[in-house]
Amino acid sequence: MPLKLVHVNRCPVLAPLKVLRQTDVQRLGLDLDGCQSRAAALRENRQGWSDKLEEIYREEGFAASEDPEQQLYDGFLGERDRRLCERIRSLSPAELARQTWVFDDSRLAELLFRYRARNFPEALSEQEQLRWHRFCQCRLSEPGWGAPNTLAQFEQEMQQFLASATAEQQELLQQWLHHGQCLRTRYAT
Repeated sequence: MPLKLVHVNRCPVLAPLKVLRQTDVQRLGLDLDGCQSRAAALRENRQGWSDKLEEIYREEGFAASEDPEQQLYDGFLGERDRRLCERIRSLSPAELARQTWVFDDSRLAELLFRYRARNFPEALSEQEQLRWHRFCQCRLSEPGWGAPNTLAQFEQEMQQFLASATAEQQELLQQWLHHGQCLRTRYAT
């Protein structure tokens, strides 16, 4: 049974039959007998379409994540945190490392660390470098660490793509595979 999503204030328009005047029925070219028979068929076959509607509109449940990068859209930043973030973007790597940052939003401390690690790794302390190295190892090898794929899954998919790729695509895929191998070497346990 075909279904149509109806939006408020857009076509098609739905209205109770009692609001239609005979002139409206004629002007719109409505077949009231046909509408009534389709409504009766829908009532008789409620099970056939109600399950489909329920499936279509079922809320997709996403597993809650503890990873602040996965929580980016869980809520907006307060004004104070937003001003701090603007200030952070204007500072040098050394200034970022020297200052202690206190945020209202608990996600931001970890996000700041990752920002510094990705963009200014040379400004990390030895302890921070070890922490970042461990994070990258886990992110690349353990599914529960927030990446959409592990490195092993990535390499497997690249091999599958290679089988049906053109020569130009194969060259690009080989470059991606090489990058993956470099990551594997760099973050080997």
